[in-house]
Amino acid sequence: MLKIAHISSVLLLSLGLTACGFKLQGTQTMPPQLQQVYVNTSQAPHSALAPDLTVSLENNHVHCLTNPMQANITINILQDSQTSQQVGTGATQETRKYELTYKVTFTLLNQAGLVIYGPASVSSSNIHYVYSGQVLGNNQEEATLYQSLRRNVIQKMLFKLSSKEVETALLLNANGQTPNGQAQDTPKKNP
Repeated sequence: MLKIAHISSVLLLSLGLTACGFKLQGTQTMPPQLQQVYVNTSQAPHSALAPDLTVSLENNHVHCLTNPMQANITINILQDSQTSQQVGTGATQETRKYELTYKVTFTLLNQAGLVIYGPASVSSSNIHYVYSGQVLGNNQEEATLYQSLRRNVIQKMLFKLSSKEVETALLLNANGQTPNGQAQDTPKKNP
């Protein structure tokens, strides 16, 4: 009898969580227009972001195409940068405090190459302490921190891509309007 009560309470709790909109971290419900996209990094050619972003999009049921001509929507990466800025030193000058920042700026383009959303920027920062006697270890730790910041930025991009703001921009595009609400010229296809 106790086992049935435990199972019932777990089921009830599960239903309650899904009813309130709870989702596991890292999963987003993308607008239907983003079910097939092309990720363009030509303006950030040495981007380490593209492979990780592609995997995250695929994990959220978005098919990433390799041919931009087949995609209705292109995620256009305008900037992919990581910066390090010293923000303090220790009392003995042997320890330095740096703020590491990873930032991505992107737009969404329709098939005609018109911007339908953006530019939008997402960034993530973390503090990194550098000890003068451990340069090699600090470099490895910094690389690991940047990987973590990149994953965080990708999550923020996914949240933004699944937002009502992006969904509205995609719906306007589907109706032949630009983000400012004006009609756009759509290319006419020859019969």
